[in-house]
Amino acid sequence: MYEFICSKCGGRSFSAAKLSTLKNPECPYCRSSLVQESRQVPDIARTAENDRTNSETKQVLDPGEDKR
Repeated sequence: MYEFICSKCGGRSFSAAKLSTLKNPECPYCRSSLVQESRQVPDIARTAENDRTNSETKQVLDPGEDKR
């Protein structure tokens, strides 16, 4: 994921695409042209693939099953 910082207004925006492949390479806040890519940042969204915080298997109960 790439982070872009507008040189005019300082607004930050993010995209999975590089600046050279953006359909609309402009600041979403002030509409000025984005001139340079800021930096690549890690994608930290939790997904099944990258969620390693809990390795326990969770039991799924049948809706009619007693929870005792």
